[in-house]
Amino acid sequence: MATLSITPTELFLVISRYLSVDDLRNLYLVSRSIYKKIEAIFFERIFRRQKYYTTAVDSKALLDFSRHPRGLNIYLKHLVIDLFVPYYEIEIPLDEIRSLPIQTQITTWKVQEICRREKETYQFDISEKRLQNYHETLCAAISNFPNLEVIDFVRTSASDMTLRSLRIHFPKQLFGPDIFPVFRDRFLNSGLENHFLDLGNAYVEVMKSVAEEYLHKLREINICSDGLQLIDSLGGTTFQNFLQDIPKYCRALRSLRKLEIRLQSPLHTDCRNSPLRVTRAAEDITRFIAEIVPQLDTLVYKSRDIPVVQGQRNEDITAEYKKYALYVPSICLSEPTLYFPNIKILHFEYQSFIQPELSEFLTSHKQTLRDLTLKQCLFQTASQQWSSVFQLLQSELSLTRFFFDGLKQYNRHRCIPWLQIHGSIRSGCYQCELVPGATGNLDFGTAMYLIQDAEPRLEVARVSSEKDEWEKIYTPWRIDAREERIEPLNGSMEHKIFTYEEKFRDLQAYITNLYSIN
Repeated sequence: MATLSITPTELFLVISRYLSVDDLRNLYLVSRSIYKKIEAIFFERIFRRQKYYTTAVDSKALLDFSRHPRGLNIYLKHLVIDLFVPYYEIEIPLDEIRSLPIQTQITTWKVQEICRREKETYQFDISEKRLQNYHETLCAAISNFPNLEVIDFVRTSASDMTLRSLRIHFPKQLFGPDIFPVFRDRFLNSGLENHFLDLGNAYVEVMKSVAEEYLHKLREINICSDGLQLIDSLGGTTFQNFLQDIPKYCRALRSLRKLEIRLQSPLHTDCRNSPLRVTRAAEDITRFIAEIVPQLDTLVYKSRDIPVVQGQRNEDITAEYKKYALYVPSICLSEPTLYFPNIKILHFEYQSFIQPELSEFLTSHKQTLRDLTLKQCLFQTASQQWSSVFQLLQSELSLTRFFFDGLKQYNRHRCIPWLQIHGSIRSGCYQCELVPGATGNLDFGTAMYLIQDAEPRLEVARVSSEKDEWEKIYTPWRIDAREERIEPLNGSMEHKIFTYEEKFRDLQAYITNLYSIN
């Protein structure tokens, strides 16, 4: 004990980095001298990241923590806002209720009174609503977190709720000590959710709070759960709210370095909406990124899918939007022109691009861009030939990582399915892969030869499928293996019958064989 007490504070700082929170807590309680040395470290580890639900209970807890009498709120750096709102209709069989003591109560009813009900189960309907003045509460809380750096939006499930959160939201007093364990087990296995606050409302309210209270250390705003998307309605887009006061949001978000957006456009749920309307939604997002947060070094932009323009005559689309006649865009790379002077990491998922615009956009960022991901993306053309973009990796860009994953569910628009590169091609130190999991290293020149050789053949297959009216039986999420195509073999009169799946299996087998030869 004496040795620990005279240990220099600097040594405690080093030791604490390798200790768990529980070990720190035990060390924290050893003696008063040690307590003073590691107090700040302990609180920083405990309160650095906190998660709160958007319920009334947790909103009050967040506000109370922001006004902590000991000033512990200064240690919060990572705030996680969970949009899961717990709700449950618990059904307890009568034989379980009869086994409990007679004096046990569920809310205001006694067990013997419940047993007289006609139903064979007792339904306990719990609905944890959020505060009506959620924005004011959130704004008041955020203003007291001067060191806040990251805000994450997530949506978890019932099984992710900790026992502590469950007890806070559904205290034992509602059930009685004997029934709470039954409720706990059932809730964790089959708890439900009430959608009292969707992501769009929460996102707007958090951004308004950030704008009201300038957080000079805020670096990231992320939408982290795959099931969360900003849903734009016909009444306006989420980002229109921020474009109405650009100077205020520019000041509030000027320290932001990473932004993650997930979008669900109206066409995903209502095919009657105009493509023109969604295009303007894409312009709002583009303007927000270009005018309010151009200082980003990391942009992650994901959509739910790429809607196909349906039921829209060309004469109904103005000349300004003619270039988006095939797919509904989620972002515009030009008009307005999108430029990030500090961008290092770009991640696009389920986006539609115009090939010259994408090439120009990437080339304009060649000085800073180092990590590029294009996942499930399409060109605004019937033909999907990406080799022109891949060539930029050698001629213009200086990337250390590149990942491309072709959009597979659109069987009438096939392209090279996969390409991944780690390292710098221009420096000669890299690893190139055309097939996931293939062993060995493929030369980039050989990979480009394979891609450029395959693209014309895939284009022939696409044109052939259109001539045979493939679109009449086309299903976005399924390849119909019964449909057969006839393709000349080596230019001879011989023919081989291919399905689309067979064609790509042959291509992948050829590439895999090349790996084994190398």
